Amino acid sequence: MKNKLLILTLLLGADIAAGIPCKVSPIGVDLVKSFEGYQQKAYWDHNAWAVGYGSRGKGIGPKTWWSSAQAEVVLGLELDEFARLICSARKVQTQGELDALVSLAYNVGFYRLKKAGFLTEKSTKQLLRRWKLYTKSGGVHLAGLKRRRLAEIKVFQEGK
Repeated sequence: MKNKLLILTLLLGADIAAGIPCKVSPIGVDLVKSFEGYQQKAYWDHNAWAVGYGSRGKGIGPKTWWSSAQAEVVLGLELDEFARLICSARKVQTQGELDALVSLAYNVGFYRLKKAGFLTEKSTKQLLRRWKLYTKSGGVHLAGLKRRRLAEIKVFQEGK
């Protein structure tokens, strides 16, 4: 029986103990999409070229353009990778927690999330207090980031 659970965990990416699949839900995907927005043509975003729903990386430059279908596929792969990293570093208790953490990681980066203690914080109150601090870009508070953090906190707490 133990081997079957291990195989299911590996195949499904599931945290069997908590019963939470380690996969972003449609609510989590919509959360990221609503704040990132779709851009067919590459654009300069703070310190790197981005395209689609804020995807960055090798091969993305000023002449890059993606169809909405391409952007959807890449976003799904990127969110799955963030979910996998988060589930490997933290025992996720709810789907809302996973969706919110993935959105935050997609926005600020997994390693910044990890370095800031989001993945090891045990106290929900302290975690949410820390969450509200991530509203700056280039040292300037941005209303859009404040709205995003509040939306992520709502998903974390309510799952919607």
